[in-house]
Amino acid sequence: MSVALVGGYFWLPFDLIPDVFILFGIVDDLAVFAFVLQLIVKMAPEELQHRYELKK
Repeated sequence: MSVALVGGYFWLPFDLIPDVFILFGIVDDLAVFAFVLQLIVKMAPEELQHRYELKK
């Protein structure tokens, strides 16, 4: 589900801050990506977390 959300965000981005404001628009996109990436890591099975030494 998280992968679908990230893909959907890049396909039809709904920006809180439009990319017209260069620096703030890019930071906004990176923040959303980092948030979703953290969710993916937290939802990973325990076996993968131990194998790749991920911390919650």
